[in-house]
Amino acid sequence: RSMSENENTSTIEVRRLLAAPPAEVFDSWIDPATFPSWIAPDGRVIMTPKVDGLYFIAMRHEGRVYPHYGRYLLIERPHRLEFTWVSEGTRGNESKV
Repeated sequence: RSMSENENTSTIEVRRLLAAPPAEVFDSWIDPATFPSWIAPDGRVIMTPKVDGLYFIAMRHEGRVYPHYGRYLLIERPHRLEFTWVSEGTRGNESKV
């Protein structure tokens, strides 16, 4: 089911104070040169960080590969980034991050 078809929605808010300027943190999420090094250091990342651009992340954990994919919905550097997230953990349903 797509996000608009979900009857039950949940919101989770995570706040962290990072010792880095907002632009540096933001860029670590959308820079193809740095994003793979922290999100999937032993995996594979393919990304087109633009609105409606797609990404694919293959994370390795305990000998298994976990695929994640989605598309970028909103990119307002350096404060707002929205994208969809689909993985085994979402049971194939698209969630919005």
